[in-house]
Amino acid sequence: MANNCYNHITLQGSADVLTKVVERLETYDQFNYLNGWGDYVLGIRDDFDYKWEEDERKDAYYYGSRWFDFDIELESETLTISGDSAWSPLIKFTAELCKVYQLDGSIYYAETGMDFAGEISFSKGTEINRDECSCREMNYKEDINYWIEDMICVLEGADEDEIESYVEEAKSYASEKHIQELLNHLN
Repeated sequence: MANNCYNHITLQGSADVLTKVVERLETYDQFNYLNGWGDYVLGIRDDFDYKWEEDERKDAYYYGSRWFDFDIELESETLTISGDSAWSPLIKFTAELCKVYQLDGSIYYAETGMDFAGEISFSKGTEINRDECSCREMNYKEDINYWIEDMICVLEGADEDEIESYVEEAKSYASEKHIQELLNHLN
């Protein structure tokens, strides 16, 4: 069973272009492989006859994953694609969407089993920002109160060595004040 990697892709552009992207995204069920679907969405192919054995890339993770279970939401000039992929995020797919359709966009992703997360922004295919870290560090950056609550759940019943290990890791990104607040909750 694969570890699911959560992806939240946001694309911004004209309503006409985003509507075209949605029409192509909605063909996912017509493909057996993410690579074939990705090629279709990006306009590399205009048919549904993708065959893995004919793909010279020989990389099932070419666009970032082997599969993608997602939802689509289009509101005016913003398209959101969110869902789970196998093991890794769809960074290349997001960059290519921005490049091909001349969109601004970003991908936020988190894979808690392997403890990695990140957010990458693109402008028309060019990467303009990248922030990658552990899931715990991303939780801290996004919502300190949630981070404290999550760490309390993780560390309840832990021995002193386990707590010290987590605290040492947290020192690389969390303030002393917030670490102390966490420790106060545990005592």
